[in-house]
Amino acid sequence: MSWDEVDDIQQATSLAPNYYVFSDPINPGELYAFSYDSYHSLSGGEEGTWDVMTYEPHGVRTGVFTGNEIIVNDSSDEGPASSEDKGDDWTSMRRGWPYRTSLDGEYDFYESVASLNAAPLGRLATVYGIPHGYGLYKNDRNGDGRWHRTAIGFSSDAHLIRVNPQDEDILYMGIDDASQGYLMISTDRGQTWGAFGTGLPEAVQEIVFDSSGNVTAVLTYRNGLYQLVAQ
Repeated sequence: MSWDEVDDIQQATSLAPNYYVFSDPINPGELYAFSYDSYHSLSGGEEGTWDVMTYEPHGVRTGVFTGNEIIVNDSSDEGPASSEDKGDDWTSMRRGWPYRTSLDGEYDFYESVASLNAAPLGRLATVYGIPHGYGLYKNDRNGDGRWHRTAIGFSSDAHLIRVNPQDEDILYMGIDDASQGYLMISTDRGQTWGAFGTGLPEAVQEIVFDSSGNVTAVLTYRNGLYQLVAQ
């Protein structure tokens, strides 16, 4: 399989929106928005339906749902956080998340989140996270609630993790390594990994699936959209 460019769609990261907005997949009319403050709407985002949440974000770029909670990744030094009551109360998910000490030794801070994704709703409540420069971490929400590092078998920096929407055994990881094709696949929940396709010019920002769980396209950071072509 190889990747072919679809068109010249460009991703201007400098023009990122002020708000990150996403919806509850079970109740699409429930929206969550994050900027300097955080808000949620239970009525499809209509004017006058937004309420302020207690969570103070510092760079939220995605949120995932595990059936009974929402989890957001914070790109500051606060680490991930979760809420089980539609954003009214938030709990830190720092247990087991990597942290380091400041250069002057004054304080410890939690590594920011590069990517976050969860197994499909209605299946195993497993959340996968990638801290910047620390590899892959897994959190079983029905287990001890801690993050546990998962060996990936290679040293490349990872920045994107996605779970196949139809098969929780299959994971995809975007890495910063041209020799590995920039995109890796695991069919055993992250125990072993192999390259997925050839021909990508740079790192992957997002993965597109069809309704059957097949990867149909990927969005790169600066070189547009690529579709997967069988050889």
